[in-house]
Amino acid sequence: MIRRLVVPLVLLSACACAASAAAPVRVSLVKPVPTATAGRAWTVTLAVSPSSFAGSVRVTATGPRRLLATARGGRGSYRARFVFPSPGRWTLTARAGSSTSQLGSVAVRQAPATPLTLVEPTSIELEPSGTLLVVENSRGRVLRVDPARGSVAVVASGLSGAYAVARAPSGAIVVSAGNQLRRVGGSPANVAEVDDALGPLAVGADGDIVFASEVRVFRLASGASTPVRIAGGGAEGGSGDGGPAVNAQVAGPHGLAVARDGALLVADTRNNRLRRIDPTTRVITTFARVDTPLGMDIGGDGSIYVVDGRASRVVRLSPSGDRLGLVGPVFRTPYDVEVAGDGTIYVLEAGPSGRIKRIAPNGTVTTISRR
Repeated sequence: MIRRLVVPLVLLSACACAASAAAPVRVSLVKPVPTATAGRAWTVTLAVSPSSFAGSVRVTATGPRRLLATARGGRGSYRARFVFPSPGRWTLTARAGSSTSQLGSVAVRQAPATPLTLVEPTSIELEPSGTLLVVENSRGRVLRVDPARGSVAVVASGLSGAYAVARAPSGAIVVSAGNQLRRVGGSPANVAEVDDALGPLAVGADGDIVFASEVRVFRLASGASTPVRIAGGGAEGGSGDGGPAVNAQVAGPHGLAVARDGALLVADTRNNRLRRIDPTTRVITTFARVDTPLGMDIGGDGSIYVVDGRASRVVRLSPSGDRLGLVGPVFRTPYDVEVAGDGTIYVLEAGPSGRIKRIAPNGTVTTISRR
């Protein structure tokens, strides 16, 4: 009797194991699926039944592309992690053993733009392509910024005392660094050197480079000759209006611009005014009154845009110096300004966490951000 009972018992046990192995495994969400953000880690918690299941749990996300993640955990509780590369709606499916469970879908949103932050920026220059050259003073670098995407590329580094940048008609990029004027980019070279630490610079349509120290202004004809002093005698002051610019005094100029008629405009910062040096007579006069004028630029219509450092605003002047009004809001430590051909204005905010603000032709103000 005993021998006849053994076989049925073994068969019964085998059948039970087969039935257990074939039992479906169910995967479900522990709680509603949270919204995800493209490019950021996202984790979902799963419940696996029966809790005794010890096999692998794989989760597939199907959307703009297909992603696969192996869930980690045990005893009925698992977690799956994804980084969705793009926004949209992604459908989730779990595979445990030979069973497939539909988990629903997750809405993935676009990551919010992150404002581009610069360290102690002091100068900005618009290139014909629409990119911006920016000087990070404390880091001794010149950066190229794409304002559409906020992407950054290093043009030059290791510049001691870097302050201002300008682009010549030839495409050469020139930087004032310490007491030197340097060409950076493709063929770095020392262009000129003076006794004083240099600040702002500008390049005329003829290729002449003008640059200034605390008390003097120089011109470098065609950007490749010996610097010639054209204003400031070496002592800080504000005298000289109505006479030769070479005999006049200036006080801490922070901005230079070459007008359409070839005249040189000087932001005579500590004298709270803009000075104009006539291109023919070389006579210097007060062009306009602005409190603590800093960086400036000239628009396509000849209007002059200058940073009012005291009011933290951008002032717009007519080609003859009449005040036309203010542009944009009150900025945080505005330092330099550039105007594009379509009327878009870029304002550089200085400081340890400097930023670039964009003012669209319709007046909308945004911060250049990484996309």
